Amino acid sequence: MKIVFTLLAGVLMLQAGIARGDEVTLTGAGATFPKPLYEKWASEYTKAHPGVTVGLEGIADVLVRQFNATYENIYSFYLDRPGPSAVTFECEWLVGLTEKASRNVRVGCGHYEWTFQISPVLLVTKLLITIEQMVVLAPACATDVTRSLLKLDYPWSSPGQVTSALSLEELQSVNRYITRKARS
Repeated sequence: MKIVFTLLAGVLMLQAGIARGDEVTLTGAGATFPKPLYEKWASEYTKAHPGVTVGLEGIADVLVRQFNATYENIYSFYLDRPGPSAVTFECEWLVGLTEKASRNVRVGCGHYEWTFQISPVLLVTKLLITIEQMVVLAPACATDVTRSLLKLDYPWSSPGQVTSALSLEELQSVNRYITRKARS
């Protein structure tokens, strides 16, 4: 399943084709004045959709605390670099990590779309993260995957480096995506 996350000025929204039973995280933050109304809506929505997390605290919990409690050995690569005065920037990405509980290895890739505020200070105002592939491998693959990832320049790599370093047969869907996007 293709999943798209959007981070817009502190608001994370999940946009996906979601099947019944999938866990979904939908979060948002707003102004002080309508806060009681937002809280009521969030409460009602959460009751109707138990797999949903709402609110700024929910963003921090899911994206920081839960992620770090769940994963380790995290390697994240950008497959291009923005120009020095870029207002927008798009690139493919690659990630490799280990699940702490199961020791399974995950290798995934997708697309970033960044929007920046240049002045008065450089800030990210929007980030769209698309997950195109996420392969889950047995713990026995951890050493081979880590060796492959350590061959890449960190954090700025390239599609060519990725496709030559990820030689495991189980990761060919990741390689195909990276190769296809590099050609387009």
